[in-house]
Amino acid sequence: AVVSTQSTGAKRKSQCVKEIDKIKKNREERRARVNQPLGDIPLGDINPNWEFAQMIDDYRQDLDVSPLSYANEIVRDHRICVCVRKRPINKKEKKAKTVDVTTLPSKDHIVIHEPKLKVDLTKYLENHTFHFDYAFDES
Repeated sequence: AVVSTQSTGAKRKSQCVKEIDKIKKNREERRARVNQPLGDIPLGDINPNWEFAQMIDDYRQDLDVSPLSYANEIVRDHRICVCVRKRPINKKEKKAKTVDVTTLPSKDHIVIHEPKLKVDLTKYLENHTFHFDYAFDES
C-alpha cells in the first residue's frame, strides 16, 4: 500500500516561501503608508515639534523680508566688520526632524526662535533679535 504524505490536499509551505510572503506583505504595507495622503497622518507622526514649527512659520509669514543682495548694497567702510552666516540644516538634523529656529528678516539682523514651555505646558516662542553688519542666509 502506498502512503500519501499529503492529507486532504493541504500543502505545507517551505520556510523560504513563508519568508517571501512576509516580505511581500511588508512591502505592500510600506507602499500603502507612503501613498497615504498627508492630511490623513497626524502632524505629530511627521514631526514631534510640529507646533513649534508652525509658530515659527506664522512668525515668518508676518515679516517683511529684505535679504542682502549685491545690487542694492553699499559697502560701509569699517575697521571691523561683523558678519554672520546661517548654515543649511544637514542630513542628520533633517533625519532627527529638528526645527529650523533661525530667521534672517533683513541684511543686518537675525532672529533666533527659542521654543519654551510654560508651567501649564503651554508652548510658546521667545524671539531673540541680534544685529550684525551683514547677515547671510544659507543660499
